[in-house]
Amino acid sequence: MLFCFISFGKYLENKARARTSFVLSKIMTMSPTTALLYNEKTQKSCEIQTSMIELDDILEIKPGSKIPCDGIVVDGVSEIDEQIITGESTPILKRKGDKLAHGSVNGHNRFLMKVEKAGNDTSLLKLLDILKNAQLSKAPMQELADRLAARFVPFVVLLSLLTFVFWSFYCKYRGAPSAFRKMSPVESNAGQDSSETYMASQNYFFDIFKVAVSVVVVACPCALGLAAPTSVIVGTGLAAEHGILMKNGEILQNFQNIDCFVMDKTGTLTLGKLVVNSFNFFSDRQVLKDNLLSKDDVLSMVESLESVSEHAVATCLVKYSKQAKSNPEHKNKFTLLDVENKVGQGVYGSIKDNDSGKIFSVVIGNKKTLSQECLDYLETQQIKESVGSISFITIDNQIVGEFILNDLLKSDSKDVVYYLRYILNKEVYMCTGDNTECAIDFADQLGLPHEYVRAEMTPTGKYDFITELQNQDKKVAFVGDGINDSLALTQADLGVSIVNDGLDIVMGSSDVVIMNNKTLVQIIHCIEIANRTFSKIKSNFFWSLIYNTFMLPVAMGLLIPFNITLNPIIAGGAMALSSVSVVLNSLLIRNWEPKVIQGISTDEDMVIENRGSFERLFVWAKNKTNVNVITSKYAHLNSNQERLYEMV
Repeated sequence: MLFCFISFGKYLENKARARTSFVLSKIMTMSPTTALLYNEKTQKSCEIQTSMIELDDILEIKPGSKIPCDGIVVDGVSEIDEQIITGESTPILKRKGDKLAHGSVNGHNRFLMKVEKAGNDTSLLKLLDILKNAQLSKAPMQELADRLAARFVPFVVLLSLLTFVFWSFYCKYRGAPSAFRKMSPVESNAGQDSSETYMASQNYFFDIFKVAVSVVVVACPCALGLAAPTSVIVGTGLAAEHGILMKNGEILQNFQNIDCFVMDKTGTLTLGKLVVNSFNFFSDRQVLKDNLLSKDDVLSMVESLESVSEHAVATCLVKYSKQAKSNPEHKNKFTLLDVENKVGQGVYGSIKDNDSGKIFSVVIGNKKTLSQECLDYLETQQIKESVGSISFITIDNQIVGEFILNDLLKSDSKDVVYYLRYILNKEVYMCTGDNTECAIDFADQLGLPHEYVRAEMTPTGKYDFITELQNQDKKVAFVGDGINDSLALTQADLGVSIVNDGLDIVMGSSDVVIMNNKTLVQIIHCIEIANRTFSKIKSNFFWSLIYNTFMLPVAMGLLIPFNITLNPIIAGGAMALSSVSVVLNSLLIRNWEPKVIQGISTDEDMVIENRGSFERLFVWAKNKTNVNVITSKYAHLNSNQERLYEMV
């Protein structure tokens, strides 16, 4: 009976635990077992196993079917559901040249795709590996629980032995308690005391043995062992459903300690889709006159040099150079001989003029690439200061032009920054390689005080800044796009990458990977899921502690003086229910709903309500008086509270 009851309890526990791996199972089902290989000569398709797919194969994707590997669209247009990868529920329109992710679902149109990654190299299977590793990893609190559980079992066995010894001596010298007589009634002989009869018959041995067994049975190291892993499995699975990959369980605990967030600008706070606002061409430069180079020739050089790079700036400049030529049919007479990308500076190359045979040294980059002569020349031009990123082009060490580029903030960047600063009370810094004017302009759009802006930062500069914050005993999370932020991501206490160019780039240096690069709200989702998961871990431990603290003394006979004993069958049921309750409590994490923060930074009532008492007083004073007592210098009140009293 006892064995059956415990087995049934374990069955319920395993069923509940299986539900925690729901996301893992769901991801596994998103990979199709077959694909349609398209023959371009016959224009017909044949069905093959996905294991037979090779790079550069052309596959036919029918309406409603799943994408069998990573690749690009080569013919056709269709809407693709990428929710399993990015967490974004809205289908995305894909055209020729657009990337496709393994496991996403085609809409209503047929199209052809070219295979870029197959087998275990696809984004879906990498996502699956990350999720498996995260769910098998242990948070620091779980490692503590495992050590306690390892010592708990011998401790319980010792308690059981002590219980048996104690009650044996008690019954021998003090007589069996009435609760024991109730457990194993013995017929009394006429004229003989019932307790004497009970002791004489030695039947109390069986009752003491049952009490000792109850101690072993009621103890629940399983609840202690399940408290953290079940929550981690559910939490990481829930995050994956929303396009967030956490590489291990320790991250859930690390989120609790973060004091400040350092955010890259391009591709993180912004969409990373740069556009050229203008191109200033310096036609009076001697190198242009000596070599008869026109504006179209310079644009052709830019096109040749930047076409080998996949950086967002390079893509933008190539697109502009093709479209901005005065003569659309202008022949590109240049050949790229060699090229070198210098992180944080720009691209250096040698370009040959096929007509004259002349070889030019061409550099496209930021101000750090310019010589003093170039800087002096720029000062003489009296160009109107432009807000935006600036890329300069030099030929043979003479500056011949500058591109003014702009980017757009993500739709929720301002709300996310506001939520982090005023709702969660975190410090938020923006780091960018752009010039100071551009950085300040974006900070104003975000509502970020200027003292929290770091401009003209190289990758090494971001690393040094994070180290500086850590030296102030702050726990730092860095959020970047992973392209040139690997140093900062590695140095930060928590590295968060936003995927812009595939998982391969961000895998090595990041703790958290966000698959959706269209919005920033996933940062808030990360924090909320981590907080909810960690809260469940703590409540599971608390329940396990309360259960064992209460039930072990009861099983040992604490209530025997009150004629109450714990039957081993009931003890087994309590133990099983304790384990099940821990798992069910962990499953409640799935009830979490994403918080809607859109518009929170522009709602005046909400702004006043969510800020601290000093800031609410300050906003009230500003709204109620005709005198503007607030200057931009004192806009961020957290660091100026004493002066605030004087001003108000």
